[in-house]
Amino acid sequence: MYTAALTVSPPVIGAAHARALSVSVVALKGGTVGIAATAFVARAAARPASERVPSHTRVLDIRIYPDAHPATTTLSLHVTATQRVAEIASMIDGLPTDQAFIDCPASPSTVQCASISFTFRATATGPPLATADVTASATQPPTGCDPMTMTVHGRPQPDLLGGPAVVAGAGKVLGVNLSRAQPQLP
Repeated sequence: MYTAALTVSPPVIGAAHARALSVSVVALKGGTVGIAATAFVARAAARPASERVPSHTRVLDIRIYPDAHPATTTLSLHVTATQRVAEIASMIDGLPTDQAFIDCPASPSTVQCASISFTFRATATGPPLATADVTASATQPPTGCDPMTMTVHGRPQPDLLGGPAVVAGAGKVLGVNLSRAQPQLP
């Protein structure tokens, strides 16, 4: 029997956060062939307004930290163009929550990993309304092992899948390659 590699497709925002297809082929008696195809689709649950960036957000700070201890930043952006802020907030609001039940390999606490932080505010000096953080090593397509974490009004929200797509999309909106702004760590 031969089984083709699992094909994983990127999420469809608002519809499915995981799609996969596996095809198996087996030789049968009489020179015929049997084919079995198995499809998997996990529906993305709708997120309530309480888990989204508040609509009165007008300012966005983006910071890239060289490791898990944010004492210094390698890049800091302050965005006040409300349309750009709203577009990036919409990207995060469109992400599905992590609903997977998978075991992730433990990562040692000594691993140095760059992270990207999005902080949304109503005014430039106001308190954070929402924050979203993702490690620079997060993978695409997304897995539950490297989610985007989020808080709204200081309260932790369910983990989100698709942080790398937000990083890339925000970079396009702002004309900055946020992925390449990360330090090269040993």
